[in-house]
Amino acid sequence: MGNIKISDLPLSQRPMEKLLKYGADSLGNEELLAILLRTGTKGENVIALSSRLLAELDGLDGLLNVSYEEASKIKGI
Repeated sequence: MGNIKISDLPLSQRPMEKLLKYGADSLGNEELLAILLRTGTKGENVIALSSRLLAELDGLDGLLNVSYEEASKIKGI
């Protein structure tokens, strides 16, 4: 799913539409982060970027504790 544009996904699979229709409890961490990030990079949509960030940083705790210097070195941030 990394290079598929969010706009090419069915409405039922888009994070913002899921949030509005079903609420935040229906979304995974990568979808919630995707909403905050808003855009991905060339070749990596925002959901794939969010998943990669969470994997590289060992989840939400790592994301919360990453320094600005470390975060700025991550592709897509």
